[in-house]
Amino acid sequence: MPSAGQRPTDPDILVVEAWGQGFLVGSLIVMVAITAANMKKGVLLHRLIVAELALALGHGTFIFLHAPAYGWFLSVTAVGLTISHSLHNVVAWMKIRGF
Repeated sequence: MPSAGQRPTDPDILVVEAWGQGFLVGSLIVMVAITAANMKKGVLLHRLIVAELALALGHGTFIFLHAPAYGWFLSVTAVGLTISHSLHNVVAWMKIRGF
């Protein structure tokens, strides 16, 4: 079993991890496409949603790297994921602000 920041070596674990990350990236791309299709000119909320999704996209690609870049890329994309989470809270606040 690999420790934190190390890429799994068992092929079965790698396949499951790659499939999971593929589903993550695929679902984010679908959500970006839906948001882009519904964007209206001058609406900040839609731009923030696209930015939120784009920041999370990188975190679904770290399985393709090997050491030492694996741990570094995992950490860097986790920063984007954390920013995306905070931006999600802002988007949620903007949606309920009118009530």
